[in-house]
Amino acid sequence: VLCGWNDLSAALFATPDAPARDIAAESLTRGIDFTALAEPHTPFYRNLATGRLLQQAVFRRQWNPSANVGWRAVIQDSYGRWVADRREIRKNCIAAGALTSEPADFEMALKGFRADLEAILAALHPGQVPVFITQPTLCRSGLTPEEQSRLWSCDGKRAWTAESTAVMLKRINEVTRDFCRLHDLTCVDAELAMSGNSKWFYDDCHFSDAGCAQLGTLVAEHVVAVAEANGLLKNN
Repeated sequence: VLCGWNDLSAALFATPDAPARDIAAESLTRGIDFTALAEPHTPFYRNLATGRLLQQAVFRRQWNPSANVGWRAVIQDSYGRWVADRREIRKNCIAAGALTSEPADFEMALKGFRADLEAILAALHPGQVPVFITQPTLCRSGLTPEEQSRLWSCDGKRAWTAESTAVMLKRINEVTRDFCRLHDLTCVDAELAMSGNSKWFYDDCHFSDAGCAQLGTLVAEHVVAVAEANGLLKNN
């Protein structure tokens, strides 16, 4: 279980129930309403490839990288072109005034994250052995201009510095580490092994090919050890 980044994003940019509402909307009806103009329950086919292409054509006419409408009009396309648009929006947010302090309710977000980890553990069937992974990130202090240009985390109006993001994510990862120690669970400390190394990331938290291989190696070593310790490996 690799978790942390989306939880941090929810703490910074969304209300606590927003991710659940967005997932339900995207999966069951019209998808997420990026413009606040759509009818409440338009069909799911709006999210299919043709529908999304048409949305992009319409939104491109409205797109404004310096305003919130620009952020919400960026649709994730299968070619990854949306990343460049969101990087531009983040750059404008940072220029307008980067944030450095934790949000007021961050302690509550940490408690909610801990409760989610407990819920994951409680949901396992007998015999299932979880392996948790701390969330690594490119964010750190002293990023080069090229490394800074890879980041896109913001909501169209607000953006936190890379250094402050790394500090807040570390607090989330500490929750994961403490949780694993309490329950005597395996924790793959990918944050310790990978964070801040631009070789492993192509943006704030998503892995390059090399990063995927690095994380896969880390996880495989721990999974094999856990499987052996629990008698889950066959002799052959």
